[in-house]
Amino acid sequence: MKASLTSVLLSTLPLLVYPGHAAAQYSHSARSLPFALDLSPPPAALELAPLMMVPSGETVTLDATPPSGESANFTYQWYFNGRPIPASVGGASARLPIQGHAVNQGVWRVVVSNARGSTESTFDFQVPGAPAPRFEMAIQAVADGGSSVELAFPAAYGRGYSIQRSTDLLTWTTLESDVPGQGGMLVRRYPSGSEPRAFYRAVQNP
Repeated sequence: MKASLTSVLLSTLPLLVYPGHAAAQYSHSARSLPFALDLSPPPAALELAPLMMVPSGETVTLDATPPSGESANFTYQWYFNGRPIPASVGGASARLPIQGHAVNQGVWRVVVSNARGSTESTFDFQVPGAPAPRFEMAIQAVADGGSSVELAFPAAYGRGYSIQRSTDLLTWTTLESDVPGQGGMLVRRYPSGSEPRAFYRAVQNP
């Protein structure tokens, strides 16, 4: 970031008194000169480990702020398996929490930029002992005497999901679309309706 042009006011030169001209004084007015102050050097290389192993169930918070700068002086973009993570779930933040969940295993990348350039870091995130990521959905609870149903499924960072409902498994009605994953269990609750039975599914968008 460059500071806006400012005016640097030179001090008025001291009054001069020459011999034989005791009453004469001379002064010189200063001029206002443009001066650009560069507050942001190019971002320095990041210091993130190329392999991160996190126990299942734990959460780590990664900080991509360059070691020689302040977080507010840069812009950030996180990626998971090649897909940009939306800003709405932290993809444009300096710090990003990542859960020790199978759905988060994969290749991560963060790009840090300013007006002078950019730097990036790529790392492999692994959760030892966690099963291979797979898409699944389960009804976790029925509340309010059966008036609502709660759905939960693992939703990856950078992926969007549509929640659909059907009474015959042939015709599906979309309840929500483009719900962003946040790298863990995504929970949604909906009215169960008056039908004797209903089916729900979550569709991962292309």
